[in-house]
Amino acid sequence: MVQIRGIVKAAQVARNRLQAGIAPSDVADFKKFITNSIETIEQLCAHGRMTPSQLPTRSRQAYYFLKAIDLDNLPLAETQPTQDKVQTIRLKNIKTQQGAILHKIANLASTPTPNTAQIEELVKTLIQAVAAIEKICAASQATPANLTRSSRQIYAWMKFLTYEGNLQLHLQTIYRVKQIAEKVCNIAVVRQLRTLANLTEPLVTPIPSGLCPNQHGSGYIYAQPLNIVVELTHLTGIYKCKRSLVEATFTLSEGFINANDDTLEALVKAALFGKCQQTTRLIRDYAASEEYSSVLIELDLITEVIVENARGKCYNLDELFDKVNREYFASSLVKPRLIWSQINTYRKLGHYEPARDRVMIALTLDDARIPEFVVEFVLYHELLHKSHGATWVNGRRMVHTPEFRRDERKFKLYKEAEESLKKLTSYLI
Repeated sequence: MVQIRGIVKAAQVARNRLQAGIAPSDVADFKKFITNSIETIEQLCAHGRMTPSQLPTRSRQAYYFLKAIDLDNLPLAETQPTQDKVQTIRLKNIKTQQGAILHKIANLASTPTPNTAQIEELVKTLIQAVAAIEKICAASQATPANLTRSSRQIYAWMKFLTYEGNLQLHLQTIYRVKQIAEKVCNIAVVRQLRTLANLTEPLVTPIPSGLCPNQHGSGYIYAQPLNIVVELTHLTGIYKCKRSLVEATFTLSEGFINANDDTLEALVKAALFGKCQQTTRLIRDYAASEEYSSVLIELDLITEVIVENARGKCYNLDELFDKVNREYFASSLVKPRLIWSQINTYRKLGHYEPARDRVMIALTLDDARIPEFVVEFVLYHELLHKSHGATWVNGRRMVHTPEFRRDERKFKLYKEAEESLKKLTSYLI
């Protein structure tokens, strides 16, 4: 079966633009984007001697969605009052600032117990950098949402780390990845040296640091141990690695701050030696998890301009909260900030942000075709996150504990809500 990357993403982009309305000036470009996407998919299928109907389920649904778009009757964006358009803001030195912060983080994460005073100093540096960026944006009557993509990602990453819990977890994960990488690299060096020295017998005595016996001459072959540098940041991708004779720099997505050691080891091995079936499976499984997507969504929401309005077109989150709080929490839960997202999300229909004590529900659910009990269930799920908090198990942050799942199943229409959400996400994605 041929797998074509990017079909689902293209459908999501198209759906978002259709729901927001196409600006008259963008109609021609949008039509070209849709027709080019469809033609590319069909050409690749033909090359693979198959039809689009034989694509994997999600890709097939995305293709049919693109194919069904009526390009002659596109929904147009409502005309907005004329106002001065805010230009995209470019920050010249933000990457330099990030580099300096990454260097400080690397020093702090070199030990399992970082110096408290140095952590406080780092937090102060992050807060000052974030405040300076926000001041620049305000001077242009804009928000960080108007930054260029790379600047926006760095800003969101900095602000994410100003929250103490996030920074602590960030430092711990870097330390763990570095320990794993050093172990993996040492094993790789020994294997390489054994090959170079043509060793066939197992070594009886420990190898001195960086040395390996040479059967074809006296003395030892010397190998310079790699200096390992680990960075966690807001990446567009999942990971990347820069390698020289003396240093290896691993840059991983911030989404992996909750990952277990097996997943982190898979990332290190994939970055060093390339992909294989086992490492790819571990990485993909984690990248598809809620733990991973929650971090990325939190980063994305930092720069999203949100009007905190709990009243949607069809459902009022304030009213639903009162009902859910009364039925499942004995009206004991302190009300968090409740908002509808300003963008349509499909994989994740709700999100709880502990740092802001805010529950966001996807605008996708504010639809008369969605039963009220489904919206209640998503809200209930996020309120359970507020109620239960996070639990640490073997150094890993767990949010969906057995206790959490037990309480989740107490929802009166649990099975019906789960089934409705499965059908909804299957249709939307």
